[in-house]
Amino acid sequence: MHSFIFPNSKKTGHIVRHIATPLICVDHSLLRMQQKYVAGDASSDIFEIRSVSKSFNSTSILNDISLRVPMGVSHILLGSSGSGKSTLLKAALGIIKPDAGSFFLTGQALDFKDRAQWLHKLGYVPQDGGLFPHLTARQNIILVATTLKWDRDRIEHRLGEVQEIVALEPELLLRYPRELSGGQKQRVALMRAIFLDPNVILLDEPLGALDPIVRSDVQARLKEVFHRLKKAVVLVTHDISEAVFLGDQISLLKDGRILQSGSFSDLLKTPSDPYVSQFINAQRSWESI
Repeated sequence: MHSFIFPNSKKTGHIVRHIATPLICVDHSLLRMQQKYVAGDASSDIFEIRSVSKSFNSTSILNDISLRVPMGVSHILLGSSGSGKSTLLKAALGIIKPDAGSFFLTGQALDFKDRAQWLHKLGYVPQDGGLFPHLTARQNIILVATTLKWDRDRIEHRLGEVQEIVALEPELLLRYPRELSGGQKQRVALMRAIFLDPNVILLDEPLGALDPIVRSDVQARLKEVFHRLKKAVVLVTHDISEAVFLGDQISLLKDGRILQSGSFSDLLKTPSDPYVSQFINAQRSWESI
């Protein structure tokens, strides 16, 4: 059994069994799958949420949520604070066990008795990057590969690949998180998330703490990385302009329910609920996209 300490935990020294930000792995058979999504063809869905519900103290946090995210698609979970977006990601990571429903990768369900194997297939970028402060950027990025006993040549080769993908300056690899800017930290966190070539990338409001100029730059880099890697991406945000810029599909959540899923044009032109229009009209930043 492995234990890992979350650097972004609110409880000092909080230990979570089997769960860690960078735990990811690759299944090369998935890389050979057909990348073009065919509607209704479950075999082409790389990541699926089926009827997931969760309550805390009789309060419903997630209510019968279902979602498909095919390979090569960036799906945005959009909504206000408390809508259930981040809770859904935590459930997908196995941190929270749903009361009903489950998560699937190419038809295989999350097994809470063997969460480590599930997590090996996910790349995760938390809100603040989740970097270990006592490790350099390089050490953070290669942490799990080292734990899995990759040989040095393999690590160096992959490090060069992800460094080129994310466009991080080589000299920054030797710095500690406290010596990096907000944008640099998020790029390091992204490099760690994709290092083992995961099937799915989950991002929980990764740009929320960045100033507008840095945020714009990192958004552009993320969009390029998503397009290049062709992974199934689920990104949480409350910012419509970010959702429009980064997302192929958007799901708007309210009170633990998905009110509507589709393109931004769908939500804008054919809202399924008055709240959809209310949420969109409350943010005008998207009009410049």
